[in-house]
Amino acid sequence: ERRGLPDRQTEESIAPCSGPAFSCAMQRAQAEIDIQFTRRGCVSCHVVVDTHGGDVLERYQVTPIRLTADYFPDVHFSHRSHAVQKDKTGDAACLSCHAARAADSSAAVLIPDLPKCLECHSGRSQRDLVRLQCISCHAYHPKPIIAANREARRE
Repeated sequence: ERRGLPDRQTEESIAPCSGPAFSCAMQRAQAEIDIQFTRRGCVSCHVVVDTHGGDVLERYQVTPIRLTADYFPDVHFSHRSHAVQKDKTGDAACLSCHAARAADSSAAVLIPDLPKCLECHSGRSQRDLVRLQCISCHAYHPKPIIAANREARRE
């Protein structure tokens, strides 16, 4: 399901009201609730389920965000050591590897490809490059293969 990113939303207009002040306030509040839970706001990052209940406090169920901390469990990678890169820090450091501005969905994973890593890392000692060996990134033998080999030897 595609979701809009919060900083790319357009301001939505709520229809003008000419009735009593309280009625107009309630109409505006309901319209804003609908906008926040169905078009922008909460729904920008969360999955929101509309139960169609009468009580606004129970109508929308907002699912917590569950970010995957480690997409590749056998990879030895730390975001902490990449928070500062030569002359970049903060968002600039993040954006130097992750194409977040080009993402059109909050579900985008944005893991950079190996050539992006090799811009700063090298297998040889070179000036301005961080030394890298295969084992620096991942275990040579993936765990499922090791487990399959052990199981085959037992038979």
